[in-house]
Amino acid sequence: MKLFALSILTALSLSSIALATPKVGDFANYALTMQNGGNSMNLNLSREILSQSGNSFVVRQIIQLPDGQQQTSESTEDASNFLSDATIEGLLTNCASAGGTMQSIAVPAGNFETCAVPFSNDAENGTVWIGRVSLGMVQIQTTSKEDGTVTNGQLTSFR
Repeated sequence: MKLFALSILTALSLSSIALATPKVGDFANYALTMQNGGNSMNLNLSREILSQSGNSFVVRQIIQLPDGQQQTSESTEDASNFLSDATIEGLLTNCASAGGTMQSIAVPAGNFETCAVPFSNDAENGTVWIGRVSLGMVQIQTTSKEDGTVTNGQLTSFR
């Protein structure tokens, strides 16, 4: 399950999840719980923008496993993978027309007004809660189409 967890977390970080206005120093930390049948695993996922070159950003991702091990990776992501603050404001203002539902939610990082947007891709179905936070994502829930693994993530801190 550990290897599967790492592949799911990578997919979560690079999938259809949109991120807020990117700038060097943006950081978000998430507590994730993955459940499959009777198995459950708690993980932490941190993402931080380290640098920018033109329309590309270098992003460090750290996955903290339950046994204390961590996996650190850096990747270059195109600016088109990130939402602007104006886009987030538009989404929050016109949530229903984007297929979402406005929801006030409480996560460890605080209370937020969000737009809960359902999504589906080749690997999973889910909902992402977008709000006015660094990197945009306040909460996420996904279900793997392959094996039914349910992943829940909540923002624990950001800057």
